[in-house]
Amino acid sequence: MNILFLHGLESKLSEPKRAILEKYGQVIAPDLDYKSNPNMIEFLFNTYQNQKIDVIIGSSMGGFAGYYLAQLLNLPSMLYNPALPYRNTIEQIVPSNIPMNHPKSMRIILGGQDNVIKTKDNLAFLAENCTDKTDYTIVILKDLAHQIPFDVFKKETRIYFDSDIQKINSETHTFTRCHSGGAIGADTYFEQYCNGYNIPTIAYSYKTSSHKYVNKYELDEEEYQEGVLNVYKANETLKRSRLKPCLKLCARSWFQVKNAKQVFAISTFIQIEDQQFVKGSTGVTVQMAIDNDREVFVFEQELNEWFYWDYFNKAFIQMNEPPKITASDFAGIGTRNLNQYGRYAIDKLFGTSIELSDQKLEEIEAILKLL
Repeated sequence: MNILFLHGLESKLSEPKRAILEKYGQVIAPDLDYKSNPNMIEFLFNTYQNQKIDVIIGSSMGGFAGYYLAQLLNLPSMLYNPALPYRNTIEQIVPSNIPMNHPKSMRIILGGQDNVIKTKDNLAFLAENCTDKTDYTIVILKDLAHQIPFDVFKKETRIYFDSDIQKINSETHTFTRCHSGGAIGADTYFEQYCNGYNIPTIAYSYKTSSHKYVNKYELDEEEYQEGVLNVYKANETLKRSRLKPCLKLCARSWFQVKNAKQVFAISTFIQIEDQQFVKGSTGVTVQMAIDNDREVFVFEQELNEWFYWDYFNKAFIQMNEPPKITASDFAGIGTRNLNQYGRYAIDKLFGTSIELSDQKLEEIEAILKLL
């Protein structure tokens, strides 16, 4: 996913905020001189109309430009305190050919304490100019001023990409993200494959210095506690006595489940009475996926077979053919003890899901040799 970020007047995208956006895709953040270029919207349109941009994010003056650019490029957008009703003394010319049937989503975040661009003035502008073609979401944060603090930016970005964008991509069946735990073994193997396919990966982690992957997303305390609650719910079914040693790992795995439509696990089964369960901490993640009605597939390394969870029979059913990645967001999880059958299963999973050029296959083969 390519994210175009448009900064405000005499502002820049900070490195901490860039790092948040990079968890969701490639970030393009040009330096813009609004004062010297009154035709900034036309300039941006000419610059990016033939580039692959998936979403526009803008703040203040960048929100103003993003409002019109999103319509010209027919793209979803998220705008912070956009300078829609007035722009002080800065002249900016709105192109005359703006289409007013913009069908994409537009999320607009307004600060109740914004004294630079007042919320009531933005609302009045939108009431007069919005159309019934656009899916608007307007959020008013009563304590927010004009500047966007890091915590607000992080939270709103997560909400946006986990709801609005996920919905858009599921409708168009495009690949968006792989949700990983960044652990050695199956997680890493999935992640390396995704890098070869240019599929962004989010590797969730609790606060630790040992997780050093570039795709790391570090959970805050509120997110961690949300994960803990879902782990204990899953354990009501599993009834495992040694849960606490792997609680942190399992809690972060909740977000792989939460943000994915399909879950692919590489592991082995254990038999308890007359029912099969997935072994280890992977089993907890799989159970959370089942508890939340995800599409669940398990490759059993010892049997060298794929299974899927049948919700009607409440059991794992052996598959005649390998599954395919069809969701816009999927989770790639599994054992640290990945064997040759597990590696081949992941190879086959990607090979049957996406068609690759010979050059791309060679690139992936080179990457996997490094593991």
